[in-house]
Amino acid sequence: MIDSLKSIIMKRIVEVISFVLVMAVINVSCSNEKSWPICPTFFEVQYVAHARYFNDSLVENSLPLFRFLVEEQNYHIIECDVVFTKDDVPVLMHSTNIRELAKTNNSNDSHERLEVDGLSYAELLKFDFSNGGGYFLRISTLEELIKYAKNKNVCVQMDLQKYVFSKTQIRILYDIVKRIGMTNKVIWEVSDPNLETVTSIDKSLIIQLDQKWDKSLIDKLKKQREKAGLIILSNWFANFDDIDYKDVINYGHENGFLMKCSIVNDSFIANQLFNMGVDLIVTDCLQ
Repeated sequence: MIDSLKSIIMKRIVEVISFVLVMAVINVSCSNEKSWPICPTFFEVQYVAHARYFNDSLVENSLPLFRFLVEEQNYHIIECDVVFTKDDVPVLMHSTNIRELAKTNNSNDSHERLEVDGLSYAELLKFDFSNGGGYFLRISTLEELIKYAKNKNVCVQMDLQKYVFSKTQIRILYDIVKRIGMTNKVIWEVSDPNLETVTSIDKSLIIQLDQKWDKSLIDKLKKQREKAGLIILSNWFANFDDIDYKDVINYGHENGFLMKCSIVNDSFIANQLFNMGVDLIVTDCLQ
């Protein structure tokens, strides 16, 4: 009787230890960048919140907006636009002209263009980016957003395609992402020549290429797959008449790409695209 009881206890102990070891392995696969270049949770079919997500009270590309999107709207991927100051601090803005959103307390402020790369980060801090919201909002930095995303376990898509950045600036972006431990959860939305610069630094990153989908394009891009851990092909959605979506999505998947559509705000259309196999959809405000 005692021997039988001991046998049962030992069996339970072995089962518990095995369970703990399995959970440890799963945890490492999601958190340790060296064990798996792309965190498996990234492959969930989901929406991506646009940096200029429509909201009456929150400013585009600002930390308050991203907190709202993650904590209240439950987005797991948030997109941001990145530009550099004169002293090479990456900040979050869609345009390089800060007059579009910012003002100082000086009533004599000019309405002429004022470029971000003409001011240091310290000089930018005197500008209010609340866009008349009745409170002072300083400009947000990429490092602040990446740290926030790390804390909340969400992905960040960096839109870098509008401007050509120097190798030094691309290295600054990479060092921030690497130091915070987010290389497996940041999407690099790039085009040439930024694409070559980014992939020359690290070939395990998540790269997004904005291209109109067709099979011949996918065939041309096959060679690019060796330059990245994962490549996302993003297509600007117009209507269902311009291409055979289901066919080209399947072809993209067969060749190892994730397929993404921008920008869709109609939930009915979004569901149609998801049913056709789309992996990700960017939205300004889902309705």
